[in-house]
Amino acid sequence: MSDELGPLGSTPIRWPTPGDKLFTSGGPDDAILRPTFGTSMHMMEEGYLRAADALVEKATTWSYERDTLVWPIVFLYRQYLELVLKGSIAEFGRDAGVEANWKSHDLTFLWSEFKKIMHHWDIQEEDKANTTVGKVIAEFSRIDPSSMSFRYPITHAGEPIELSGHERLDLLRLKDVMRGVANFMTGTTEWMAEMIKCGPDDEPDDGPGYDGPDW
Repeated sequence: MSDELGPLGSTPIRWPTPGDKLFTSGGPDDAILRPTFGTSMHMMEEGYLRAADALVEKATTWSYERDTLVWPIVFLYRQYLELVLKGSIAEFGRDAGVEANWKSHDLTFLWSEFKKIMHHWDIQEEDKANTTVGKVIAEFSRIDPSSMSFRYPITHAGEPIELSGHERLDLLRLKDVMRGVANFMTGTTEWMAEMIKCGPDDEPDDGPGYDGPDW
């Protein structure tokens, strides 16, 4: 039975059926839920980022799509940022004396902790990328300080959530900027991983950079 509702009377509506279960397996389209920390963390980061990118592409087809999908799009990008910062801090922070933090939703704080790790590994400013990423994260943090602004229309107290005068949003520009941030995070963390692999008396030939696909 189709899940899509077509012209009145032409397409059956999917209705709850006895025996329905959400979490099943054994079909040809099963997804793999990976239990190990390193793998699941990477897959989650990539998943939120790619899902946001895919929704942006879908949203460009119709104004109604843009106006409804903007909320999950921004939330997914923010969740990617939070996860990639927390995951990177957990993975590389120990050598820099920075402890993992899984409780805070404050992007500005998480970025400040990540900067301590970059300083430890002597990640230099290149094309003002470090500063630019910091400004992007600060902008996101101002608009959505606690990861609530694009999940709910009101606060816990029942007050409307204000978006600081941002009544319109260029989704394609958002996607482009976030791709730059994602490439920066990938390149920087890969550099740190190479530094750890090489040891204190050696270092990789090239500085931080991302040579992988630009989705």
